[in-house]
Amino acid sequence: MTGRKWVNLAKAVGITVLLSSTFWLPALHFGTSVEMTKPFTFQLNGISLLQYTTAALSNSIAYGFTIVALVGFVMAIIIYRQLSHFSKEIFWIGIGFVILSSSLFPWHLFQNTPIVLLQFPWRFLILPQLGFTYLFSVLGSTLLKKVPHNYYKLGIVGVFTLIVLGLSLNSQSGRVNFELKSPEMKADLYPNSNQIPFVQGMVWYRVTNLKQYRHLMTYIDTADYLPKMSDDTFHTLSMQRAIVDDNPAVNIPVTSKALPDGKQMTVEVGAPLNRLALPMVVYDNHYTVKVDGKNYPLKSNKDHVLTVNNLAVGKHTVRVSYHNGLLTAMISVLTLAGLIIVLLPEKLMLKRKTKKQL
Repeated sequence: MTGRKWVNLAKAVGITVLLSSTFWLPALHFGTSVEMTKPFTFQLNGISLLQYTTAALSNSIAYGFTIVALVGFVMAIIIYRQLSHFSKEIFWIGIGFVILSSSLFPWHLFQNTPIVLLQFPWRFLILPQLGFTYLFSVLGSTLLKKVPHNYYKLGIVGVFTLIVLGLSLNSQSGRVNFELKSPEMKADLYPNSNQIPFVQGMVWYRVTNLKQYRHLMTYIDTADYLPKMSDDTFHTLSMQRAIVDDNPAVNIPVTSKALPDGKQMTVEVGAPLNRLALPMVVYDNHYTVKVDGKNYPLKSNKDHVLTVNNLAVGKHTVRVSYHNGLLTAMISVLTLAGLIIVLLPEKLMLKRKTKKQL
């Protein structure tokens, strides 16, 4: 790469960092505020290239590369010598990531390293999918220019558009038919129940109405990136139940309502309580808590879970909101800077063209 390309690459990375600050800055803040639970460790395995190629040819993919990308790859092989230097780079980078995603790469050697957090090597396939589709577009446009008459060109484009739409509808129809055979969510979930089956490596169930959605929300069996806590505590809180006096075995149900800036929880207390841990994670000190409409000091236990002390008998409403002015300001400044960098060169180019015309 030339020095100019390195500079342009650095600019692209910088702009991406600025414009994506809405995502990575809160993640960095919350991730460094508490000790989090690492994602579940899966066995690192590459994909079977034959299986995925067959899936692309049969238009029955759930993830991976599509038949259009596969055709782009084949076209690039056939007229490789006519490819531009940039297209050749895209071609070989795509092949590299396909191999990296496949069982040809010795992923098992990295099972006991931090790389295991990648979880699924097939995630790399998005890059060859993009690259090979780009090659298909470039090479297809080049071949289309050789067609002598415009109405022939329009006919080819029209037929190709219909083919792509047909393939898309066929793929979606296959996915819908697959999901229609799945069982409906007709009961509340609970820990270690295996109520949701796995088929073809995916969770397989249907939610067709509000009642079934509420069944689904009764238990969320995903602790990834939550503060570290005991299994009993996690299972109890995940069932939307509050823990009494730090004993997960003693708990009461919680009715929750999402708010634009937080969450509202309602509990029915049958006997006076000394301490109640609610299903609400506390990452820092930027939370505002109100109990029965009155301000309440922010408190959390060793598991970084919101706690309320000394509750009398009766119904209580706990409202929690989150406001972090510094974090919001930093995100706004970085995003604005990214937008200015993106838009300013275009305006400068327009001014230069206008001056030259004058």
